[in-house]
Amino acid sequence: MSSLGGRHEADTHASVLRKFRDTILSTTTSGKILTGLYYFHAEEIVEIFADDPDLKEKVGDLVEELTPRVSQLLLSNHTAVTRAEFDQIIDVLNTLGERGSPLLKVTVNFILNQIDKESFLQQYGVYVVK
Repeated sequence: MSSLGGRHEADTHASVLRKFRDTILSTTTSGKILTGLYYFHAEEIVEIFADDPDLKEKVGDLVEELTPRVSQLLLSNHTAVTRAEFDQIIDVLNTLGERGSPLLKVTVNFILNQIDKESFLQQYGVYVVK
């Protein structure tokens, strides 16, 4: 993730994402399921990133772009992502599903079906805007 601008900035992003996991995702059953699925597949996801530095960089750029929104969500219980940003997330998930094991593909399809429902993101205070 060369675009993260160094180790300190990457640590800051990770800290914000951990706080999101611990204070928002952990409050719902679906959030706990998503977190569990991530950890279940983490090793495989890391391998996919290791095999595709461009995908790894794309995800790093997306994390950098969205971390301020996650910080806003943590402070105010709501935030917005643009349709373009949401589409980038969908693209990354699709890529992981295409390159992953059959089980990862099933997991990605499950996640895609969930986040396609407007109410799913809204339960976490996330709104997709134009």
